[in-house]
Amino acid sequence: MNSTIQLTKMDNQEFDKFKTRTINSYANEIVENIGISEEKALAKSKEETDSILKDGINTDNHIFLSISKKNNLENIGHIWIQLYKDRKEAFIYHIEIIKKYRGQGLGGKAIELLENYLKQEGISRLRLNVFQKNVVARSLYENNGFHITNVQMQKDL
Repeated sequence: MNSTIQLTKMDNQEFDKFKTRTINSYANEIVENIGISEEKALAKSKEETDSILKDGINTDNHIFLSISKKNNLENIGHIWIQLYKDRKEAFIYHIEIIKKYRGQGLGGKAIELLENYLKQEGISRLRLNVFQKNVVARSLYENNGFHITNVQMQKDL
């Protein structure tokens, strides 16, 4: 496969920027999909992220990848996954292409590169969660072979 992008492991400086962007992005998704205040959503996002990433970039079985252009190494996005080698599975916590690069097929190329990387690691299944209202992401995943396995629902009382 001849791709215009590449995946590389993040360094500490990239991770710090990534974590801040991810917390903010997740908080925005919570506001839009769950309907709580921005303040509460940001606190929830930070708490959940911090509880998962107790050791930051060195958290066991978590991999943080930068997506960059091959020609100039410009960072265009990132991927955060967790490996479950005993089950031969990986879970995508977060994948994002920077806004100005969206709509160019780069998300699909990044998923393809990730799949190749995971196969080399002995992984045979890739899972993720996506919010219902995130139609663009859902379309990306469906166009790249993902299918719905369950649906979560909630009701406010």
